[in-house]
Amino acid sequence: MTSSSSGQNDTALIVGFLVAVLLGIFGVGHLFNGRVGSFLVYFFLGIAWLVFMGVVLAFSGFLCSIALVPAHIILAYVISRDGAKIY
Repeated sequence: MTSSSSGQNDTALIVGFLVAVLLGIFGVGHLFNGRVGSFLVYFFLGIAWLVFMGVVLAFSGFLCSIALVPAHIILAYVISRDGAKIY
């Protein structure tokens, strides 16, 4: 499901976003479009982000979830949108 008019792979966008939000694996959209290097960078940065979120949420008694959960969703969308671009 590639949209040639918008210059993005819609499947990569949707799957990448869902996997990033639900599983915390960032960069799947990049992998869909064959950009393995950027996938690996986002994958490892995503692991670091999840560790950071876990530590902050644990020490704050989950009070920071008001800010961190929306930030996680925004990050997932931005990275997935970038990964869905067709060059």
